[in-house]
Amino acid sequence: MTSVADGTVYRFNLKTGQRQVLTPATGVESIGILLDDHGRLFVAGGYAGNMRVIDSHSGKVLVTYQLAKDSHTAVNDFTILDGNLYVTDSLAPVLYKVPLGKEGQLPEQSQIKTIPFDGITFAGEGDQGWNASGITPTPDGKALLVVQTNTGILYRVDQHTGKGTPVDVGGADLSWGDGMRLEGRTLYVVRNTPNKLTVLHLNKSGTKGRFGSHGEGPWPCGALGSRQQTPGALTERNETSEALSRRTAQDRRPAFQGPSRGRAVAGPCGRGPPPRAAAGALATSGTPRNCPSAVSTSAQPRLARRHQRRTGKS
Repeated sequence: MTSVADGTVYRFNLKTGQRQVLTPATGVESIGILLDDHGRLFVAGGYAGNMRVIDSHSGKVLVTYQLAKDSHTAVNDFTILDGNLYVTDSLAPVLYKVPLGKEGQLPEQSQIKTIPFDGITFAGEGDQGWNASGITPTPDGKALLVVQTNTGILYRVDQHTGKGTPVDVGGADLSWGDGMRLEGRTLYVVRNTPNKLTVLHLNKSGTKGRFGSHGEGPWPCGALGSRQQTPGALTERNETSEALSRRTAQDRRPAFQGPSRGRAVAGPCGRGPPPRAAAGALATSGTPRNCPSAVSTSAQPRLARRHQRRTGKS
């Protein structure tokens, strides 16, 4: 779990709720996180415009990359597709592409590329200025899906060119869309301010979707955490967390199967572990007010105001 107050990253025991510091405060925000198969935790640095890579066992910072070239930035969320890490920036209309080696080797700073969005207009000021946020591959793994928080538009994005095309979601409300998780062809979208989890059923290419259901809060713990190569979602079948816990206690299926290459590692705060999540797993960013020192997605307006004070920019 990450802190926007000082950048601390915590490890939570999902059975007891006890926490410990994995990596101490840096003095700058930490927002989205992603855990890969090599035990590395990628941490988005928000307004610092950077990304840290942390050993999830020792908490040691392995490397820090500077992604943004100026102060108008909010590095936010991650996904991996075709051996590349793609990173959203909620204030700058770009994707960052971080190539990983065949064995997952980390790149040199000079190898990181910035891909401008084409067809996605960034807009808004202050509280309404939060744009690209959650990101995940399409069901067929041939493109990316990116949700724009302030417009509620879901885009299918060409990972090579940055060309974004709105997905036909059949009128589903994705306003304040934030963290996303794809499992098979089912897309879970956390909507932070209305405190809802919206479920969409997509076609294979991710060009169309239909509304499945809404889950009411207290969902999260704002973003859906991920662990690469072991796919999953925070919730399934629009169940309450209590019902989900009862069902998954008896569920012996292999954990989190599907092509989305991610694993949820945090459940609703105070509600116990998410489906098939292991005790002691790293928790994802975002939490209700009664969970201390963590990222709350409802804190995005507060983050925007902080950015204005620091830079004088809207």
